[in-house]
Amino acid sequence: MDLSSLWAFWNVTENFMLVCGAKILGIPKEQFWATVLLYWLINVSFALTAYIAGGFSDKFGRKTPILAGMAVLGVMTMGFAFAFNFITIGALFLLHGVYQGLYKPNIQAWVADLAPVEQRAEVIGTYKMLTGLSDIPGPLFFGFLWDQFGLKVPFIVGGLFCLICAALLSVSVPARRVVIEGRA
Repeated sequence: MDLSSLWAFWNVTENFMLVCGAKILGIPKEQFWATVLLYWLINVSFALTAYIAGGFSDKFGRKTPILAGMAVLGVMTMGFAFAFNFITIGALFLLHGVYQGLYKPNIQAWVADLAPVEQRAEVIGTYKMLTGLSDIPGPLFFGFLWDQFGLKVPFIVGGLFCLICAALLSVSVPARRVVIEGRA
């Protein structure tokens, strides 16, 4: 086990933040363990998908798995508008892990591919900063839609925007492999 794996093993903060928060809020033990299980499903599907999608991306290019991830996120997000029980929620959480496995490692690799070698960390950091800053108002707007129109509207609108972004990326960026340091 390498140091990164050891760190990941002990980095269980998100799951137990949920447990701690549930306990503080008085949510029954059975319910908060169900929440932890849902997050576990994300991690399982993410781990499997990331491995497969990463190998695909190295051989055939970054664009296809990125677009697939965006499409999965769009469909998964809209799915929450129609979820009706724990099984459907669990399936959507599994899809969220699939989205993460397709999108997250490949978008970061793509950003690194496009950056000058001597500035890769800076470019990735700038990308993460810009997307992180975008994450701040997003939930506020999502919550506003929920308050104004109910549960279904923000999930449908969010899912549609994910699909629109995927469509825009598919036509605005050519599908070509980036050659890195002499590798094809």
